Amino acid sequence: MRKVVIGTRRLQQIARRETNLLFVDQVVNNFGENVQPPTRLIINNAVENSYDFNSELYDCDSLPDALNNYSDSEEEDVDFEESRSFDLISKLKDGSLAFCVNQKQFTSLLKILKQHPCFEKIPSASGAILRTSQEIFPVVVPPGEFLYFGVRREIDALDNNLDHTLELQVNIDGLPIFKSSSLQFWPILGFFVNVSVYPFVIGLYSGIKKPSDVNIFLEPFVREFNQLREECTAGGNPRIKIHSFICDAPAKSCIKCCKGHTGYFGCDKCQDEGVYKNNRMTFSSNKSQLRTDASFRAKTNFEHHTGTTILEEIPDLNLVDQFPCECMHLLALGVVKKLLHVWIDDKPGAHKLSGVQIKRLSDSLILKSSEVVREFSRKPRSLTELPRWKATEFRQFLLICWSSCA
Repeated sequence: MRKVVIGTRRLQQIARRETNLLFVDQVVNNFGENVQPPTRLIINNAVENSYDFNSELYDCDSLPDALNNYSDSEEEDVDFEESRSFDLISKLKDGSLAFCVNQKQFTSLLKILKQHPCFEKIPSASGAILRTSQEIFPVVVPPGEFLYFGVRREIDALDNNLDHTLELQVNIDGLPIFKSSSLQFWPILGFFVNVSVYPFVIGLYSGIKKPSDVNIFLEPFVREFNQLREECTAGGNPRIKIHSFICDAPAKSCIKCCKGHTGYFGCDKCQDEGVYKNNRMTFSSNKSQLRTDASFRAKTNFEHHTGTTILEEIPDLNLVDQFPCECMHLLALGVVKKLLHVWIDDKPGAHKLSGVQIKRLSDSLILKSSEVVREFSRKPRSLTELPRWKATEFRQFLLICWSSCA
């Protein structure tokens, strides 16, 4: 999706329009319901282009007192809760975030607004409104750098009247940034179950490869979470606990300091040794002993472990049950993708679909694309695009399209 960056001139026009609408309400309240506001304040193209900050039609004394809560200092905390009655500030903030206005443009607009006496008390820097922090500095986590933003700021932004336990869901995974470089990110993402709307960034690692010592990478998160847990329990505030860690198999084995899914004793749910068959590691035994949190911490199956993870320092964290199997790679990009390639691209046999069947299935998928509602991130595509299908398309094919196209 292409980003749309709004220009300074357009943002100034929006600010002028919102300002005029605000003063229309003030003038109507001052003159009475039966008195029309001055024609100078009516919004049209002519008036908008002739906006004058020095006009005497604007009553500066009638503005809400909420503007007095703002400060020019980026470091001083701005009381946004008491200033919600003034929509211009919040609309400017929302508009700058929605249209990716850079902070230099936003600061320039604020300095223009401050030229009028009505807005002389609003911040002159964008950081005071956007509440950006300048106190976060990268630390060295070999072989890269790590920025830690924390969980506390997200808890402070929540409603103080929450009376239930906050359940934090954590995701850790690595992703490449460029095709021409080995630089990669390893973010720590958080999400409060049944509370958060979007995931938030807890920490971000950047380097040419994954952290060499995962315990150094996770130490700030473990230390802060244990501190928050003690504070919430002791102060009578809503308690906080770990809901689960959502990771794919390589990331899960990395942060738990255990063998991966391709090694012997690599299953994270049972103690089966595994059998290497047809270039695959298989765990087919149904009689193996299941792993438990106590057996994991005691390392009773020592062949499964490659070290000791710092996550063991989190109280009440089940290092087996709270690390569920991840659906996207196992099911969507695993079983479903494999079956489709076997049915379509494999050698001729009883399991392979004929050309007529493949075309009929593709036509059905394309026909269904017009019936897909906007809640689905992607519409069904033809099977000729199978090498470029995403995980959401495989999931949609399994759960919805397959039953209607079969």
